[in-house]
Amino acid sequence: SDNGSQSGAVRQPAGISSEFGALLIRPAGTVYSKNRNKIYVVDQVLKTIVEVDATSGQKSILTVAGLEDFSVFTYPKDIALSEDENKLFIADSGANYIYVYDLDSATLNSVAGASAQQIEAKFGSGLHDPDRLAILPGQNKLLYYSKYSGVFIIDLDSAEVTRVVNQNLLGRFTGAKIWVSKEDGKLYLFDSAGTSSVVASLNLDTGVLTEEPFF
Repeated sequence: SDNGSQSGAVRQPAGISSEFGALLIRPAGTVYSKNRNKIYVVDQVLKTIVEVDATSGQKSILTVAGLEDFSVFTYPKDIALSEDENKLFIADSGANYIYVYDLDSATLNSVAGASAQQIEAKFGSGLHDPDRLAILPGQNKLLYYSKYSGVFIIDLDSAEVTRVVNQNLLGRFTGAKIWVSKEDGKLYLFDSAGTSSVVASLNLDTGVLTEEPFF
């Protein structure tokens, strides 16, 4: 539920080597916290988040109290870091949920307003297979992209959700990587999974998608 939470700590799993090969099978997303000097990697198969000290290389697995790993995950597909670098957001495409993990308290919650049921009630179609996440600079808003549902923005203060575009506009982006530019505030999509590589920008205010010169 949106209000449920778990708490826990960081552990170094017994009997597991310090090599990435033992900790990761299919890494799905990576973020770096400058303030903490840590790298966080989410793995789709193991359903874990690995924390790496960027200086020493020491690796640990983040856990939630009472769980051996993030076993609430079904198929985590991407990870994002809040601007204050205190929270991780995880897109679970298998469960159609977006989770938030507090790095200080080690608590895990679903993001308010972003459940499949809430989005379906508002837009007539649910949150289906959230692929990618991005933080909108200076706005405390989370953007998520799904090739099946479209592009949505979640206000993390009010839990208000808006849809920028529906999935019809994004049909050619079968496996897009995304980022939000701090310079112009646009969402950029890069897709090399289809028949040709495509770069496009999406104006988040107008919903206009523009193909950009490939570089």
